[in-house]
Amino acid sequence: MKFTHIFLSVLLHAVLLALLFFGIDLGDSRIKPPPVMTAVLIDKTPKDVRRAVEESEKKRIADAAEAKRLEEQKLLEEQKKQEQEVVKQKQLAEEKKKQEEK
Repeated sequence: MKFTHIFLSVLLHAVLLALLFFGIDLGDSRIKPPPVMTAVLIDKTPKDVRRAVEESEKKRIADAAEAKRLEEQKLLEEQKKQEQEVVKQKQLAEEKKKQEEK
């Protein structure tokens, strides 16, 4: 009885090790991607609140655009003033040269 028990145990371990080392696959080993989940987001905010938020966002964007436009206009005016100053300095320099030549 004891001999049979040991023999079956060794035989079972040998079979399990053989399966482990030789990689006999008894199951379905193909990897299957999960099913695609689709969802629809529902906005539960009231229409009045949503409209107010949209209007405030539009106003903020318009204000930012107006501020940018004003900034660009100021830069252009400064450039024009600088160009006018350069022209005036050139004219003064030419007048001085003409006066020195006389």
